[in-house]
Amino acid sequence: MSHRPRLFALTLAALTVLCGADTPGRPLDIYFIDVMGGAATLIVTPEGESLLIDSGWPGLNDRDPARIEHVLKGVAGREGLDHLATTHWHTDHYGGVAGLAKRVPIGKFWDRGLPDPEAPDGDKANFPDGPRDDAMGKAYLEASRGKRQALKPGDTIPLKGDVSILVLAASGEVIDLTDAPANPLCAEAPADKAPDPSDNGKSLTFRLGWGSSTSSTAAT
Repeated sequence: MSHRPRLFALTLAALTVLCGADTPGRPLDIYFIDVMGGAATLIVTPEGESLLIDSGWPGLNDRDPARIEHVLKGVAGREGLDHLATTHWHTDHYGGVAGLAKRVPIGKFWDRGLPDPEAPDGDKANFPDGPRDDAMGKAYLEASRGKRQALKPGDTIPLKGDVSILVLAASGEVIDLTDAPANPLCAEAPADKAPDPSDNGKSLTFRLGWGSSTSSTAAT
């Protein structure tokens, strides 16, 4: 079986054209960084502001933090991260935070919230997979201390210029769609699947907009 490349960073030129055709100047760059499972998506706005969505695995001699640092500095030409958003609490999505925080400055941390330490069951209903009082949980808390904020549906991550990040879903809740028209393409859609009880089903979901156009992205 062939091995995947050690580093995979792709700028979505097609998305740049579709979302930013009416915006002059620097393009909107989006990089998918290969962390061998999980996710790490870097967005760099026309104003040069950076947002990383998820940070890959921990350990492995800092494999994933090193790959992210390479793309951030060597490809995107940024010295630090303005924003780091963690979609949910699975190891392959937030495990790289500790290593990354040692390599690059991170301005603001965004997530879906943390378990209530006072809850008698450890807040398992809301946070089935952590983070807990373990090495990774402690590392995340230390790296994000005084710089983190929880997101809920309808919130935005504040970015400069014409790029917007809207939270469509968080912690199993979705944005209010009361006034949204019905989608005729869903009339004959298959039945809903059973709810996902893991933290995947509680992930942050974002809509990325640039100028007058928008697209949606989710990571689980």
